[in-house]
Amino acid sequence: MGEIIKQCEICFLGGELKTSIKYCLDCRQPLCEGCHQQHGKFRLLNDHKVLSIEEYSKFLPEINSFKTTCTDHEDETFEFLCFDHNCCVCFLCLKDSHKLCKDVHKVKSLNAEENVESFFSKLEFNKKKAEGLINSYKSNIKDLRTETQSAMTNIQSIVSNVQSYFDKFRSKIEKQLADETVKLKQKIKYCETAVAKIAKKKEGSNIHEVWRFLPDIWQTNCVGNRTEKRRKTVTRHGK
Repeated sequence: MGEIIKQCEICFLGGELKTSIKYCLDCRQPLCEGCHQQHGKFRLLNDHKVLSIEEYSKFLPEINSFKTTCTDHEDETFEFLCFDHNCCVCFLCLKDSHKLCKDVHKVKSLNAEENVESFFSKLEFNKKKAEGLINSYKSNIKDLRTETQSAMTNIQSIVSNVQSYFDKFRSKIEKQLADETVKLKQKIKYCETAVAKIAKKKEGSNIHEVWRFLPDIWQTNCVGNRTEKRRKTVTRHGK
């Protein structure tokens, strides 16, 4: 027993070897520094009596032969630890032979098993509740990813359709511009040809001879415009 209490029981069960520095009388377990700190964080364990290993070692011989009933009062159970005399005492002992002792603490080890069982029952309940929440969160994350992927696919499809529409529209505009450019170049060429032919004619030639060299577009666009201007001028002066 002396060798066992040198090792933290909780860590030992987990496959680790750590030196114990405390011993919980209620849990009946030796604790290392880390486990002792965790032990004090639980409200259910706050009122447990925890001794240093040195203090616990003083009670070790008596604990090994520990009886729940008082040797002096057989009808009474041990309820207290007297640190002044390093022994367990019952209520009658406390009133009689230990009434002047200063360092006496009540031990609840008789109810420790029930408390620990209740504690672990609550832990198991909280564990299952936490696992349920984790599974729910994982399911929500999975659904969110699926919905996000679906939305991204729809957005990509819309973007592709819009891009395709603009590409077609741009191609159509570019084709129209190209066609109009060709037509304009043809008209310019017709006009340039007509101008060149007119320049070759002698001054004073019959205007009808000049016109027969002009293409219809030149006669319509160029000469027609000047004729209209002249008509308006004559009309204005005639008034």
